[in-house]
Amino acid sequence: MVTQLIIIFILIILSAIFSSTETAYTVLSIIQIRELEEEKSHASKMAAKLTKKKDVLLTTILIGNNIVNISVSSLVTTFCIKYLGSNMIAYGTGVLTLVILIFGEVTPKQLAMIHSSAIARAMAYPIYILTILLFPIVLVIKAFGGFISHLFSNGKKMELTVEGILRVVDFAEEGGIVDEYESELVQKVLHFSENPIKTIMTHRKDVFLLPEEMLIKDAFNQIVNSNYSRIPIYKGDYENITGIVLIRDILHAQIQGKSNQRLSSIARKPIFVPETKHVDYIFFLFKKKNLQMAIILDEYGGFSGIVTMEDVAEQVIGEIYDEHEFAEGENIQKIEDRDDKYLIKGETPFLQFCDEMNIKYPKAEKVGTIAAYLMSITGTIPEENEIIDDNYGKYFIKKMNDKRIDEITFTQNPNDE
Repeated sequence: MVTQLIIIFILIILSAIFSSTETAYTVLSIIQIRELEEEKSHASKMAAKLTKKKDVLLTTILIGNNIVNISVSSLVTTFCIKYLGSNMIAYGTGVLTLVILIFGEVTPKQLAMIHSSAIARAMAYPIYILTILLFPIVLVIKAFGGFISHLFSNGKKMELTVEGILRVVDFAEEGGIVDEYESELVQKVLHFSENPIKTIMTHRKDVFLLPEEMLIKDAFNQIVNSNYSRIPIYKGDYENITGIVLIRDILHAQIQGKSNQRLSSIARKPIFVPETKHVDYIFFLFKKKNLQMAIILDEYGGFSGIVTMEDVAEQVIGEIYDEHEFAEGENIQKIEDRDDKYLIKGETPFLQFCDEMNIKYPKAEKVGTIAAYLMSITGTIPEENEIIDDNYGKYFIKKMNDKRIDEITFTQNPNDE
């Protein structure tokens, strides 16, 4: 009698071990698996190795757990018949079910969710040995299960996507694990490579340019008053950019008595980048060539605008202002006392707008700016005070600058928040 009770107790413990191990390996995140791989412990490395074949791992654990649970059920039935009578089988089964549910399933799995790495590490070698011992059975069950799964899977595989990572970040923000600004930073970094260059460039109409034949002494005051440290120069017309002049080279020329020379004599060779490229491309180009400015060309090879390293950095950390710049505020600002109304600059990248408004717009990265999006809706250049509606809300054209949308107020639909 005592021996049977001890065996039953041991089997319940084994049931708890199998249940906790199953949950521990199931809830291991990619980061936890990577940490296990990087640890010096052989058990940690074995645990990480087992996760590479989760189908074999889980099948082995489930076989072991089922063998244990069936065995303990049989022993309890035998115990009841032998010592308590046949009429106690139902009571014994009920008590066993409750005990296994609490101590063999629920409690071990709850603990495993908290200590997943530790349990995975501790059970790595026992489970590995078990996979070898049960390999023939695992192989048969895995093949049969794989066949059934294939019939209903439609060839779909679970993949890690940017959207999935962003959802994890959102959950982390809601749970207080990361701050709001950290969440926004992660979103901007993940979408960094999707933004086209033209969404962050300074348009040619706003670029300060000088002719290459201008003398350094004549250009000096204009350059100082412009507050720019790098100035593109052109030959003939604005379309023909021939170089970039640095303010420090201007100062050196003044000191060395070369102020009567032309700007072209101290100009640096520019790099030209098509506006179809993305922000990540120009970022790595800047790093590789140790540059701070690029000339952006349109599809016809004409001068479209400029992009600086500061423009690229602002895609991640927000607007940067130096001592000579007036802080105009972020691209998207919530209007006071309104949770659904925003003031938006026309040059705001449409992808940023979708991220901050939590809008799921198909192929948002294909659209340049919010202004471009609104013009694609209307098919024309809108007028000041015009109202444009779409599925996401209402856009009020607050300010136009010639033919360019400067500022918009956006009122979001309640169901899209």
